[in-house]
Amino acid sequence: MSSYGTDPSNRPGEPHQPYGGMPAPPPDVATGQSRSAEPKEVKQAATALYVIAAVQVISLLLTLTQLDTIEDEIRAADPGVTESELQVGVTIGIVIAVVLTLVFVGLPILAAIKSRQGRNWARILGTVMAAIAGVLALFGVASGGITTILNAVTVLAAIAAIVLLWRKPSSEYFAAAGPRG
Repeated sequence: MSSYGTDPSNRPGEPHQPYGGMPAPPPDVATGQSRSAEPKEVKQAATALYVIAAVQVISLLLTLTQLDTIEDEIRAADPGVTESELQVGVTIGIVIAVVLTLVFVGLPILAAIKSRQGRNWARILGTVMAAIAGVLALFGVASGGITTILNAVTVLAAIAAIVLLWRKPSSEYFAAAGPRG
């Protein structure tokens, strides 16, 4: 209580909260309006994007455990390859795989985080990354073994992310967030 007999935590126009309670969400700086609640579709789409990223990491780790098999397949396909050519080729392949994995892990994670903040550009990025990952995974679905399962999970997560990001509650959420950076 203030010295004048009023509770300073109660502002004009706000309901009285005798036990404190949680404050209202902060207003959006650009519009001055309270942010709308994040719909479950956006949360679920973010989860699907996280799944896509996780599968990429698992796929890279599985590939790195198969280097001996990859070298044997290269030797069988080209018996004239020297050991130094083989090692250079495998090393270049590893570097390319790591860089591509970083892109296909980092961008979906960025899209998931920023989509949850209502950034429309992130919804578009998430859609593009999910579509690329899904299409690439479709080509590997018939490869057999654990790779088939990982590719199937990627395809399903990609479809889920795209559909959920563009459902009506999601579109309303992104529209309400406005054109912020």
